[in-house]
Amino acid sequence: MYVTLKILELLKRETDEEHPLRQKEIIELLKKENPNDVEQFTAGKVSRRIKELCYMNPPILGYTSYEKGKDTDVNKNKEDLQRTSYEQITNIYYINCISNFEFKFLIDSIMSSRIFSTEKAKDLSTRVQHLASKSLESLTKYVSGGYGNQKYLFEDDVLENVKTIQEAIDDYKSIHFSWNVYDVNNQGIYRRYIKDYEAIPLELIMHDGRYTLLLRFPHKEKVYNYNVDLMTNIKKIDQQKDEIKDDIFKVNFQQSVYNIKHPFNFGGEVRTYQLRVQRAYFSRLVNDFSYNIDIIKGTINEKTVDVKVEASSKGMMYWLLQHYDVATLLTKTDENLNEELSQAVKQLYDCYYKEV
Repeated sequence: MYVTLKILELLKRETDEEHPLRQKEIIELLKKENPNDVEQFTAGKVSRRIKELCYMNPPILGYTSYEKGKDTDVNKNKEDLQRTSYEQITNIYYINCISNFEFKFLIDSIMSSRIFSTEKAKDLSTRVQHLASKSLESLTKYVSGGYGNQKYLFEDDVLENVKTIQEAIDDYKSIHFSWNVYDVNNQGIYRRYIKDYEAIPLELIMHDGRYTLLLRFPHKEKVYNYNVDLMTNIKKIDQQKDEIKDDIFKVNFQQSVYNIKHPFNFGGEVRTYQLRVQRAYFSRLVNDFSYNIDIIKGTINEKTVDVKVEASSKGMMYWLLQHYDVATLLTKTDENLNEELSQAVKQLYDCYYKEV
C-alpha cells in the first residue's frame, strides 16, 4: 500500500497526458524523494504496483504498452489489460477527471468573481491548482499575483454565509441578517449598516459573479433580491407561520431562466416587451437574453428585426439605457417603465445637452 500511495502521489503531481513518465523515471524519482526507503522501490515491486493500478476500474492511468515487442498507444479498461500480453508498461500518467483547461476555467472564474477579495481568490485558486498536476501552475501563473488588487471587498467569508443560508432553506427556517451598502466618508469607502431583517429565504443563485438570495418577508408575496456579500450577521431562526405557500415558486423556479429574465439582477414582475433591434448589433441582444428571444414573423429586413423578450421592468429600463443606440422599445403598455425611461432621458438631456 505504501508503494502504491507514493506512486499515485508522484503521478498526480508530476504527470498528465502531455507529461507522462516511464517506469525507470518513476523509480528514480521515488528513490530520490524517499531516501530512507529506497529498498521499497525495486523495479519488480514498482512494476507490479503499476500493473495493479492499471487494473483499476475505471482506470486512472494512461500508458503505452510494449505488446509482443510492438509499441502501441492504448487506454485500456480492466478487461483489455487482462487480455494484453506485455513485457513492460511505460509512459504512465495520471488521468484527471477534470482536464487542465477545465481547471483553468475554474480558476479564472474564481479570480474574476465578485465575492472574493484578491487574497481569498488567490488562496482558493492555489488550492485548485494542487488538485491537478504541476503543469497547471504554468498555465495559471497569474494566480501568484498577476491579477493584482482588483477588488474592493471586505474579509467576510461569503461561502460560509451561503452555507448558512442554504441550510436554512433546506431546514425550512427563516434567517436574521444585517443589510449593508457601500458608502464613502473622509476615510474612504466603507460598508454602511442599513437595517436588520428577518426573512424567508427561497433560492440562492449566482448572478453576474455574485451570490444573490431571493427572499420574501413574512406574510408578503413579493420576492426581493439581496446580494449575499452585503449581508452580515446571518443566523438561522424558526420560521414564522404564514398563509403564503412557496411550493409553486420553488417547483417552477429555474435559475438560468431567472437570470435571463432579470437583467442587471433587478427583481420584480416579469413582462413581455417588443423591441426593434438593429441586425448589425443583434449579438448584444443574444448575449443578454439568449434563448429567451422570440423573432416576430414578417419583421426581418436588411437593417432591423422586431423581437419579443421577457424581463423585469427595472431590468429592461437599464438594458435599454445601455443599448439605446441599437434597440428601440415598441411596447408602451408598461406605464412605470415609460415614466422611468422618460425621467432618465430628461436627466441625461439636462446634464449633457449643450446648445451649439
